[in-house]
Amino acid sequence: ETISMARSVDEKVTIYLWVENGAQDDQIAEFLSRFSALNANISVKYIDPAYSPNFISKYTDEEATQNSLVVESDKRAKYVDYGEIYTYNYTQEEFYNYYYTYGTYPSPNQFSAENAVVNALDYVISEKIPVAYMLSGHGETDFTDTLQGYVTNANIELMSLNLLSLDAVPLDADCIVINKP
Repeated sequence: ETISMARSVDEKVTIYLWVENGAQDDQIAEFLSRFSALNANISVKYIDPAYSPNFISKYTDEEATQNSLVVESDKRAKYVDYGEIYTYNYTQEEFYNYYYTYGTYPSPNQFSAENAVVNALDYVISEKIPVAYMLSGHGETDFTDTLQGYVTNANIELMSLNLLSLDAVPLDADCIVINKP
């Protein structure tokens, strides 16, 4: 599916790797090289924070980490933090037990660059980003962080909607979520 999606890109997309010269993660660099080789419309550029310190601030308010990415098309851009590229596959209990046993956190154990880059690519080339409105004002429960992460990873924009203060549902609504009313 990844190869098919990458090959179907019919517009220019640039993936920026935010990293100091010589400090790039070799696994990420290799992945990006192979990914961009699938389609001439996908290019990779390295941005050194020492030479372009304000580059990343155009894309995120977060403190950017080395080896983070920005995927950009003419339509929009998406910041992909290094923490989304390498992820943990531990339960919270295992994670904290490791810390209390060894005094450090365990290393990430899952290379998730493919998922992170494909989601970002889909986001930047999509004609329309679906909007889901979460109904509020009636005691509804918010999504958990995990569930909200699934929704945003599916490139669905999640917005709040209080019908008590509006006359109608917004026209851009693709979905209305009533979570545990």
